[in-house]
Amino acid sequence: MEWFQERTPRFSHSGATAFEPPPGLKFNYATKDLASMLVQDELDVALIQRGAGIDRPKGEVWKSPKVRTLFSDPKRESIRYFKKNGIIPAQHITVVRESILEEHPWVATSLYEAFEEAQRLVMERLYEYHGFISYLGGPPSMLLFSRHDLEKQRQVFGDNPYAYGLKANAKLVEMVQTYSVEQGLTKKKQPLDELIPQEILLAEERLS
Repeated sequence: MEWFQERTPRFSHSGATAFEPPPGLKFNYATKDLASMLVQDELDVALIQRGAGIDRPKGEVWKSPKVRTLFSDPKRESIRYFKKNGIIPAQHITVVRESILEEHPWVATSLYEAFEEAQRLVMERLYEYHGFISYLGGPPSMLLFSRHDLEKQRQVFGDNPYAYGLKANAKLVEMVQTYSVEQGLTKKKQPLDELIPQEILLAEERLS
């Protein structure tokens, strides 16, 4: 397999970790955005995201007749994956330097509690909102069937698919660590008490 990574070594995980590809994988840093490479038949498949300021501008990939999604019904495939594995893949994780926690151990707890409260307010607004079209009700959205979609989501994924904390994400953390070792990003799995500050574990117990 030949793999192209869009971000340069300076802005990528592979650059920061001195990544060495596993046997059988040829690894390259792309010289242009993956969307353009896909449309120009330089790639068979690509994982394309909107990106941030450190990413290259993307071409109008979805307007090309050459391009389609990997799964014909992504929503159905996502539901199947969740029912099989019980996991919604995480997008990001918040990290704090150990030197900061050593000097100010309250930082971890304060961040965790702030994120928990912010999420609580968002979920409360999502489920209680009745919109300016009052007879339709539903979440704050211009989509016509947003209320129906929200109810379907709750039936499959529960009231809060985005729960924070180790308890809610222990299975996910284990899977991420397994893949990270298998793909050569890390040398070994880390004990959870080395990944999660003790203050967070105590805060999670207190808030549960």
